[in-house]
Amino acid sequence: HTHQYIMSEDNNTPPPESSPPPTPPPNPKFNIPIHTLIETSQSSHGLRHNDYNQYRSYCTNRLSRLRHDGSIRKTLSHSVIHGISSAESKNQLKKGGKHAFLKKALGAEEATQHVNVMLVTLYCAERCWSHAMEMKADYDDALSSRSNASNSKKKEKGG
Repeated sequence: HTHQYIMSEDNNTPPPESSPPPTPPPNPKFNIPIHTLIETSQSSHGLRHNDYNQYRSYCTNRLSRLRHDGSIRKTLSHSVIHGISSAESKNQLKKGGKHAFLKKALGAEEATQHVNVMLVTLYCAERCWSHAMEMKADYDDALSSRSNASNSKKKEKGG
């Protein structure tokens, strides 16, 4: 079992066994303070009182505002309804008419064009998370009420 080391030119010492992966260069176009943004949104729109439905509603409205921003609207959705061939797109058009949002697959170039593209992804995830937490809270409430009901029936029977 032999090890081959590539010697560095400056000090003739072998490189370390495990080096961390190189970090990607920062995007010079924009910087999003994600933790601060989410923390502020959550505390201001319902999660201070564990109101996941209110926060989900806020996320939905925020997504709509982000998607309809004039400077980025064409990047995020197709505005032309002619020439749509897929059945899914046609179904979306039936639901919202010519103003329906049609999801568009974005490449790396389009995704880093505008900060709203990144925020759409972030608020979609937040909306899904709040919906999951709301369903979990409803499930926990149902379990606790069912166990309370069964405990009261046991007390009535004397057991």
